Amino acid sequence: MKYLSIISVWGIIIISLYGVTFFKVINPILLPYPHEIIFDVIASFDTKDFWIDFSSTLSYWGISVILGALAGIAFGIVASIYLSIWRAFWPILEFFRSLPSIVLVPIVALFFGSGMTTKIFASFIVVFPIVALSVGSALRGFSTDHRRVLHAYQPSGSFVLRSIFGPYVMGSAIVGLRAGVPIALIVVVAADMLVATETGLGRRLLDNLAVFDMSKAYSIVLVIGVLGIIASYFGAALEKHLAFWHGR
Repeated sequence: MKYLSIISVWGIIIISLYGVTFFKVINPILLPYPHEIIFDVIASFDTKDFWIDFSSTLSYWGISVILGALAGIAFGIVASIYLSIWRAFWPILEFFRSLPSIVLVPIVALFFGSGMTTKIFASFIVVFPIVALSVGSALRGFSTDHRRVLHAYQPSGSFVLRSIFGPYVMGSAIVGLRAGVPIALIVVVAADMLVATETGLGRRLLDNLAVFDMSKAYSIVLVIGVLGIIASYFGAALEKHLAFWHGR
């Protein structure tokens, strides 16, 4: 029943799109038929330029997520131990977490110019505060009863790290990453579009929009959306298998 409902919803959406285009509710130049978009996606797989742009976006996205996650976990652990650091940096982290992510791109570009550094650093700024706040808040919320039990039994440091704090950190980090990874993808694509770069899906999308090749433009949007969905499912799978206790 679950898959039937999903298929039904998507069937209604596709039929509606065909109807809107066929009856010219929206100019067909602006909204091509769905099958034309799918054909352009398939055709792009045979071009070298597509895979250069795809790998560029994917690599910058992955690097920024990894760096942001590692830095966020490390900072969250330190800040949870030292209350003064947590109180000092919490407002700054909340500021960057609440800031609309795309506005960071032109500001970062002023300092680093166009290219790789701007893409990575702009996305890093998005991922880092989300993971740091998630890990820090989780460890700061470690219950007093748990602390008393640890003090009473005096377990070894390796046991505490492996069996208690490790799961706490892993679970909260994965939750933070699930929120930060899709936003990091948005920032990388926005950086491709807002900053003069030579490669990237965002640049490819902008080039197609400039010449009103809407079918190819929508095909790029579809690829970017599928990337976001895959990342979301991958994060859910990680949480299910590596941090299944989180939230229980």
